[in-house]
Amino acid sequence: MTQVRIPEFNMEDEEAQLLPTSSTVSAPVQQITTTPRTKRRLQVTENSTNVENINMDRRRQKARERMAAKRAQTTPEEAERQHVLARERSAARRAAFTPKQTERERILACERSAARRAALNTEEIEGQREATREKVAAWRASLTSKEVQLQRTLAAERSMNKRATASPKTAEEQRVVDRKRSATRRTTYTPDELERRMHLLKVFEALQWLRQNNPLYHNITINQSIINKLPDDDVPECLWTTMEISTNVEAGENERASYIPDLLTNVSELNNTAAIPIISSAVLDVNGTKVSSDEVAEHLLERIKSQVTEKSNGKDTKQNSTQDPIYIIPRGKKPANEYSNPSLLLGIFPTLFPYGCGGIEDGTRPIQINYREHLRYLLSYADRRFEEHYSFIFVVFNILQRRTACFHAQLMTTKPWFQQSAQVLNSLSSEDVTAALINISQVPYSKVTDERINTLMKHIKIIGGHVMGSAHSRSALRTKIHSLCFYLGLPSLFLTINPADIHSPVALYFGGVNLDLDNVLPEVLHTSYERAQIIAAHPVATAKFFNCLIKNVLKSLVMGGVLGPTKAYFGTVENQGRGSLHLHLLIWLNHEYSPAQLKESIQNQDFRENLVKYLEDVIKEDLDSFRGNILDTV
Repeated sequence: MTQVRIPEFNMEDEEAQLLPTSSTVSAPVQQITTTPRTKRRLQVTENSTNVENINMDRRRQKARERMAAKRAQTTPEEAERQHVLARERSAARRAAFTPKQTERERILACERSAARRAALNTEEIEGQREATREKVAAWRASLTSKEVQLQRTLAAERSMNKRATASPKTAEEQRVVDRKRSATRRTTYTPDELERRMHLLKVFEALQWLRQNNPLYHNITINQSIINKLPDDDVPECLWTTMEISTNVEAGENERASYIPDLLTNVSELNNTAAIPIISSAVLDVNGTKVSSDEVAEHLLERIKSQVTEKSNGKDTKQNSTQDPIYIIPRGKKPANEYSNPSLLLGIFPTLFPYGCGGIEDGTRPIQINYREHLRYLLSYADRRFEEHYSFIFVVFNILQRRTACFHAQLMTTKPWFQQSAQVLNSLSSEDVTAALINISQVPYSKVTDERINTLMKHIKIIGGHVMGSAHSRSALRTKIHSLCFYLGLPSLFLTINPADIHSPVALYFGGVNLDLDNVLPEVLHTSYERAQIIAAHPVATAKFFNCLIKNVLKSLVMGGVLGPTKAYFGTVENQGRGSLHLHLLIWLNHEYSPAQLKESIQNQDFRENLVKYLEDVIKEDLDSFRGNILDTV
């Protein structure tokens, strides 16, 4: 029997009862189950749903109006507090989501955003984009350096994870979308911006110009197909794949932490001595130095093998080859000679030496110039191109470090006592050094029992003490401080001079900003962000400003008698995490009080009062006027 309708249910007054029928004669279920009463019930349900939706929309609109009126009455501080609380609630809610819920929320947000944009015209969309840009800019300006670094790390992680999990088809689709976005972005550029962003054309024209004007580039071959594979307005894929990211935020905080303990910290915590590791938070291996030649060869063989297999199977290899381009920079097994090689820096930096002349240690010069002095001349060049280059300073500083180490190693080997050490070092193998390093890594404070390793480390320490910036050079400075303490006694004062280079008109003047130092007006100075950009782009000018300021402080204040008669001072220059220089200074005052005499004299009330007056007179802290001046100049 087929499905029938019972008379007591869904019956109309004028509707006849359906009789039992054979299974071969069956009406469609749609016609049987949908009666006029059911239709009316569905219509009523739909109408009630529409009414509920309309009421819900009205309530939401009223809630938005109330929230807008409430926001208009709140102060900026209260509004910012509410924004912070809302962000914390959103972050807590997202943290409790599962991956599926996160993906669903993301899809819903995209749908809501698309529906909202579909109801807007072009002017409204552009207005919302401008407002979003302003909000993002204000949000970025409110972030601290630690939060900025954290956001960059998270963005890089998201980008790397997205690229790592994307299939070849998805990656190619993303590249197409990126190209379309770049094309759309370029349509909004001004002629000056478009000129700055035409990377591919600039690279090709620069290579052609170098072939014609630089003798070191006469024999190069320009491969147009490789240039065409470079992205037009983005970072090449080979650079993204060589990026290494560390999520160790604590190490970055420790690296940027101050050496001076916070006075507001609990006193019991000030006695704890912590080992502060210096670990890079993000490293970009631009040249692929961590990729061995064996790995490159293995990758190439796999690519060739896959292409041959696809070709034998009749597949199109052209499309696959364009999806995953390979950028190979050939390297030789023999390192480049850094001595008496004037073409080394000329070939490494064609933008700094475009005509291939003016190299360091050029034998054709009638008067030979010292390597270090020549570098100082280049870094003080009028157009500042050597100073503003992103890697020139690091390369030449590394060369100077190696030269210093080799020079002092050569001097040490000429000493008569080194012959005995040479015999000991000849019996040392690489396996012995590896075993000692493994033992030290497992037990950091263990003592090395192998005297050969101790002899090697002693000679390395002697050589490293002359190399600027090395750990052994800091040990040499500590040895000098100990010598002064043995000779003059304990220092009287320890102070740190940290010039505010970003807020100093003198530093801006050294950086090339045209300022009248006799009449510096707040409206003439740039914004804080622009000043930070100028200081960061001119490290040599900042170092000159620091040197000039510290010399005047030592001459006028320390030795000038502000602190009283001074016997000696010892200072070391260090740099912070952001690169600014500061000075740690020990001062020995010329008084006749030994620690025992000072302990005895401190019992006298008059002596204590005079000592307090002296300290209050020479050591002061007044930040009110400083903050006022800074706020006026920002």
